[in-house]
Amino acid sequence: MMLLVLITSVVRHSWNIGVALLCIWLCLENVICAVNAVSWSDNAQAKMYTWCDITSRLNTAVLVGLNIAPLLITRRLYLIANLRSIAPISRRAKLWDNVVEWTCGLIWPLVSAGPLYYVVQTARFEVIEGLGCFNDELSHSILAFVLAQVWTILPPLISVVIYYPKVIWTFYTQSREIDRFLGSSDAISRRTYMRVLAIASVDILLLLPMGLVSIALELHTNVRDLRSLSFYPGWNAVHSHWTVVQVPYTDIVSGGTYSIVSFYWEIWTTPAPAFVIFALFGLTSDARDSYRHMFFAIANYFRRPKAHSSARLEEGPGVAPSHSLSTGTSTPMTSNSSRVEPVHCDTAGASQECNRPHYAKSENASSLISRWLQDIRETA
Repeated sequence: MMLLVLITSVVRHSWNIGVALLCIWLCLENVICAVNAVSWSDNAQAKMYTWCDITSRLNTAVLVGLNIAPLLITRRLYLIANLRSIAPISRRAKLWDNVVEWTCGLIWPLVSAGPLYYVVQTARFEVIEGLGCFNDELSHSILAFVLAQVWTILPPLISVVIYYPKVIWTFYTQSREIDRFLGSSDAISRRTYMRVLAIASVDILLLLPMGLVSIALELHTNVRDLRSLSFYPGWNAVHSHWTVVQVPYTDIVSGGTYSIVSFYWEIWTTPAPAFVIFALFGLTSDARDSYRHMFFAIANYFRRPKAHSSARLEEGPGVAPSHSLSTGTSTPMTSNSSRVEPVHCDTAGASQECNRPHYAKSENASSLISRWLQDIRETA
């Protein structure tokens, strides 16, 4: 499902860094979970060491990246809602946004899964029956919480506290102007705008509660007394028993109710966000049009493999072939068309040059709302 969202973004020339990274992290984690579930469905044997060494680290990167990507999406909506001018965004601002999004969304998760994770890693990896290779063997210390576990709640908390109120407040204060615009515009529907509000609410309704539950289960299962937590037990104490930990399902059952709840909670923490994100991004009208275009393109390719060459021969040597121009949507536009639509930006608005239509110099509320909603449509 996440691959479909990525493919439709490429087909529609609509590329948002936050959405792309979110789909990549979710797709990667679902593939890892599927392989682990098949390989360790009824055992906790230590095997596939190379696979486990890699995936136990990737689990940490996914944990961080999966929570930062929605923050980047909400930040993009915040920047759109904070527009006070219809002037084009400067090249320097685009470059800065690009650096921030790639650093937070990709580089930092990899750093967290590398040297930072190794500081608090007490075992090579952990094999849990039914889950497979895991990275839960961390030192029970304050430093382990700061380096590895705080990322389940910190990015959603930043999104909810800093960015989310501005997006909601802008919707509230501009509701009348938006209603007037939506009532007269066929390009942007109220369903699209409400979907964007749902996207902005992913952190407060899904990721933040999931992060709080995960930390609560972790503390209740592994930490009996918070006052006994040390800041860091020491390098030698953490890395003295570098072995593979094997946890059969009988040990999970014997651990009590919280241990069982934590086990099944870990199973669903990845598929649940994947279904939600696909519902928000993969079922839109543009996405469905892209699915239909891809299906017919593939069908025509296998049905008439030489149709393109035959068509060019029928045009004759004196007729120039028509070239397709991308409009940033799912509908192509030819160069011989009498009506030329403006070419819009990519979704992120930072990775490529922005070719927005030229607005009038008078910066009235209607034109600002028009640009704001167009940016929202491209983000969604």
